[in-house]
Amino acid sequence: MRHLLIAFALLIVAPARAFAAGTHGFQFEVDAAGTLPSGTYEFGGHASSLLDHGGAVFGKALFGMTRRFYLGAAVGYILNRKDFTSTTLLDTRPPRNWSGQRTLEAIPVLVLAQVRSETHRNMSWYGEGGVGVTNFDRRLSLSGGRAPVADFQGGLSYLVGAGACLGLGRNLELLAGADYLQSFTHRGTLWRSGDNPAYMLGSLGLRYPRW
Repeated sequence: MRHLLIAFALLIVAPARAFAAGTHGFQFEVDAAGTLPSGTYEFGGHASSLLDHGGAVFGKALFGMTRRFYLGAAVGYILNRKDFTSTTLLDTRPPRNWSGQRTLEAIPVLVLAQVRSETHRNMSWYGEGGVGVTNFDRRLSLSGGRAPVADFQGGLSYLVGAGACLGLGRNLELLAGADYLQSFTHRGTLWRSGDNPAYMLGSLGLRYPRW
């Protein structure tokens, strides 16, 4: 009877231990990224002339369907700014200069898939793609004590990218990747017809646990 109980306990514990130390399961990623705005904004103005380089942070939760295919979700926060000076040509004589700061925040929420090479090696590779929505918040802070102007709008988005993974011991992986995030918008409070906001991202991050 005692041996039967031990055998029954092993049947229960062994699969759980195998899953915990197996080749796939839940993983979590945190990435810090540099961002380069791309596309056209505001009646044909190019993004690079309206916004400077910026930064972003992404969090990802992924589950291994197999050793090399993972599904999950990603949420990010992207911030870009630029100071500007313009000249008004209204009824002022002479024309007057006014200045301010343009800020664009973006929050993408995506369903994500990753395909990976052999993860048991110290160096491995991955490709990823996702679809979802991105919510934008653009603010114009003007000189002269005028109140900031804020506009909000969302749009469907997709993300594609690839990267390399370097194993750090038994539990962590260091990630270096590049992604392209493209949004599709319509005429609304922030975007105009023909605008196509996009970002190129270069990231460094950590993934836990390492399978």
